[in-house]
Amino acid sequence: MDKPTVASTPVFPTGTVTFLFTDVEGSTRLLQELGDEWGDVLQDQRRLMRAALTANNGIELGTEGDSFFVVFASAEDAVQAVVSAQQSLAAHAWAGGKPVRVRMGLHTGEGRIVADGYVGLDVHRAARIASSGHGGQVVISESVHSLVEKALPAGVTIRDLGDHRLKDLPRPEHLYQLDIEGLLTEFPALKTLDVRKNNLPLQLTTFLGRGTELEELRALLAGGRLVTLVGTGGIGKTRLAIELASQVLEEYAHVWLAELAPVSNPDLVAQTLMTAIDVREQAGRTATEALIDYFGSKSALVVLDNCEHLIEPCAVLAESLLQACPKLKVIATSREALGVAGEAIWRVPSLAMPDPERLPALEQIAESTAVALFVDRARTASPSFQLTKENAPLVVQVCQRLDGIPLAIELAASRLSLLSLPQMLTRLNDRFRLLTGGRRTALPRQQTLRAAIDWSFELLAEPERTLLRRASVFAGGFNLELAEEICGWEPLDPLDVLDLLATLVSKSLVIADERDGAPRYRLLETIREYAAERARAAEEERTLQERHRTRFLAIAEEAERELHGPDQLRWFDRVDTEIANFRAAFDCCLANADAQAALRIAAGLGLYWRSRGHFNEGRLWLERALAPKQEAVPSVLRAKALAWASYLAIWQGAWTQAQIHGEESLNLYTAANDSWGIGFALQTLGSVALNQDDYPDAARLQQESISYLRETGDTDSLGMSYLYLGVVALRKGEYVPAMGLLEQALISFREVGDGRRVSIALRIMGETELCQGHYTPATTLLDESLSLVRESKDRVDLGLTLYLLGQAARSTADYPRAKALFEESLALAREFNDGMSAGLALCELAIVARQQEDLGAATALLEQALETFDPREKFGIVACLHGLGMVAAQQGNAERAATLFGAAHKLREELGAPIPPFERDEYQMETQQVQTALGEEEFVRLSAHGRGMTPDEAVAYARQQQAPTLNAKVVDLDSVRL
Repeated sequence: MDKPTVASTPVFPTGTVTFLFTDVEGSTRLLQELGDEWGDVLQDQRRLMRAALTANNGIELGTEGDSFFVVFASAEDAVQAVVSAQQSLAAHAWAGGKPVRVRMGLHTGEGRIVADGYVGLDVHRAARIASSGHGGQVVISESVHSLVEKALPAGVTIRDLGDHRLKDLPRPEHLYQLDIEGLLTEFPALKTLDVRKNNLPLQLTTFLGRGTELEELRALLAGGRLVTLVGTGGIGKTRLAIELASQVLEEYAHVWLAELAPVSNPDLVAQTLMTAIDVREQAGRTATEALIDYFGSKSALVVLDNCEHLIEPCAVLAESLLQACPKLKVIATSREALGVAGEAIWRVPSLAMPDPERLPALEQIAESTAVALFVDRARTASPSFQLTKENAPLVVQVCQRLDGIPLAIELAASRLSLLSLPQMLTRLNDRFRLLTGGRRTALPRQQTLRAAIDWSFELLAEPERTLLRRASVFAGGFNLELAEEICGWEPLDPLDVLDLLATLVSKSLVIADERDGAPRYRLLETIREYAAERARAAEEERTLQERHRTRFLAIAEEAERELHGPDQLRWFDRVDTEIANFRAAFDCCLANADAQAALRIAAGLGLYWRSRGHFNEGRLWLERALAPKQEAVPSVLRAKALAWASYLAIWQGAWTQAQIHGEESLNLYTAANDSWGIGFALQTLGSVALNQDDYPDAARLQQESISYLRETGDTDSLGMSYLYLGVVALRKGEYVPAMGLLEQALISFREVGDGRRVSIALRIMGETELCQGHYTPATTLLDESLSLVRESKDRVDLGLTLYLLGQAARSTADYPRAKALFEESLALAREFNDGMSAGLALCELAIVARQQEDLGAATALLEQALETFDPREKFGIVACLHGLGMVAAQQGNAERAATLFGAAHKLREELGAPIPPFERDEYQMETQQVQTALGEEEFVRLSAHGRGMTPDEAVAYARQQQAPTLNAKVVDLDSVRL
């Protein structure tokens, strides 16, 4: 790398700086095309670039070939430099007549200098941003955008390019493009890693034909907002919908598929779409409301697949989303229309095929969709198969007699390894009885498909038929071990199941997918329904359901143990995979009036509901199973279910219900003299108290919990009680005792290998250090917690950890990082409708905005925070009152400051939560200035006025004369639901 010659050593800017990377697009090609003229081109490019850079205070750090690395103290200078450079490059007459286009990337971040250059992640981020662009394009980061959007050069606008993942960087980057008047503004997609904006499955077989249908569907989708593909089972609705969505993928920011076939409960339609998108449930809000919040004004496309058995809830969901989300469109597949206003109903036709009586040339036969599909799938079963003049008429007859239904054609083609085409036609004649006097009768397509499946089923050997029947009991798929355990009884030998599955897969009756390196099996829903009917006819259904629910009951109880141990991550993933089977087993238990088994499943998954944020579904299961108060249900089982229902209610802010369930649980455990259960119930009630800011009662209940849990030797549960006690001490400002209790909890969790709870303990220990102003150890603890929580996929805990890391970054003046962390935390808090966490994140973002001198943004953010906090969440209200008082003091409004300080102090005393030490100096300085301005007597009078306000009155006063916040309390989010 060579460096430019300069008259004196430049002074490199530090702090917040803007980095620029540039290079010439296609320089190797230009070198080859221009030959000796390339040297002149390169010299001109460097001259033009340097003129624009130096004129705008850029410091050139190095060049290599045609690339530049430059730093600016001002983002506005950097933007002016790249605009001038692009204009000069575009206007220049290049040697050889070949245009030279330079791609440029800007990013603002931390200017850390080592020796004679800059180091750090922000340098790498700037380089990656530049490499994502194209010649003539200027790509900028979010940090640059926020600094220059109101100070752009004349003729320059900003284009939003959305989120993009950059190589080697941990999180997506929101990127923008500078559009420069008179220059090229349209470029190909950025060269970044794929950002997951869809979950469309990767198809393993080719999609054949239907070009005309796809054109018609695209036109319908362009002109409307709901297109429903209607047709019989097996007609290809799902495959066509996925192909349509794939073709329009780039027209939408988000494309999501919700597979509804495994869902039997109408209440879970919206939940299924939430799971597909990975949107989490929100306390106090329905799943539909959570989806509306997620989509908002996003440009999005949703595919609701297999709606026929859930028509009404699908219609309600589609209509609700379309009415509330103006840029959302929906594709639905069903056997009947949804009946929603504005719905475009499009009937999926059979595959096109030639007329058997007037066959065209062989080439035209081969091009027909039905024949092409048959030939393609036939070659899978019999690789030597070829379409010839001799067999083409027979293939056309097969397709015609199967009514052009894709599934039926695929089933038929898969049998070519067993039957010749004449044999196949003979069997079709016998089975379907479609011809009467040489003509087909007009049988419904469903009967046609059923006849095709009948025929395919009867071609199976008896053991294959038996396994297919029994596999119908699974919802959402199964693995080999489950098939062996649940389906492997007389006359099947469990050891034969593997070979039988392989046969069924090869005959297209069972689908094998790969998941985590191992095969997972599933039946198409049409096949599953058919096989279930066969199981009922064979009088196997009851036995199958009993074996299925018994096995999944055992898995749920095994999960209850393993989710607390060293293998917990694998078990959380396993429950994710099998959740449809757990739902089927749970529903079967209730349908058979077995409330005891239903409670065992629901309570066994208690920690899963919390970790994955499925608060609504978990409570629904528990309360449905608790409803029939059968005497046969053991009291300790009912007590456990009540404790988990209480725990989940806390996360939804339903504190009254949480208290009722918790007290009933404690009474039942006490009557049974169950020490572990008493400890668990007390721990849950202590959490209820903690979340209502009742620290004395919270501490008492946790201490009582410890006395019972010690008797049981349950180290993990005992650690949770110490954790709660540590949080109480932290909230009271007793940092040394808090750290001791948290370290005791950490030791307990590490002893049993409970990594998820280790991350929680580390997070609260990091917060304790943060409250004391110990930023380096705080960041170390929080970074370790973040690593563990990302590994566990616990998005609830993730939001809390990000918030605290944001506070650490903000406290050390790393404002870009702080802003990014708070924004990610805020997004997660809003996913769960966690008003406390969201409000505190908004307060912190307001602080960052104020420290970056954006008082308008700070004011708006604080107004949002006041609207977000629940009136019962006094700790959050204190943060706002304290901050607003500091703002008023800085603005010279001493009367308002004194009043707000008084109101905040009164609430702090009620909560027993003093100002953290690292905030006291600044607060005392501002207080002294206010007192000096007012005089001691007036200061005391106004402070007393504030102390006399109720929380509601204080909030109402705070909303008057709103101003940007100055400071905010480092708040224990973990106590707001652990």
